Amino acid sequence: MKNRFIIFVSGLLAVGKTSFSKYLSNDLGVLLINKDYDKEILCETIGFNNREENLKLSTATHELMHHDS
Repeated sequence: MKNRFIIFVSGLLAVGKTSFSKYLSNDLGVLLINKDYDKEILCETIGFNNREENLKLSTATHELMHHDS
């Protein structure tokens, strides 16, 4: 059985987390799960009309990420 691992990349706003994550994913040949990409798909598909609905999509995005792991 292969070793399984998860790498979390976190940091301050606009420090290059997404760029680094993409590089790391390509270099290691592993799946990249990105909360912003997931939320963007939900927003484009479902849409939202106000901040409350947007927050619900954020919560759903976090739940999906937790489910994937």
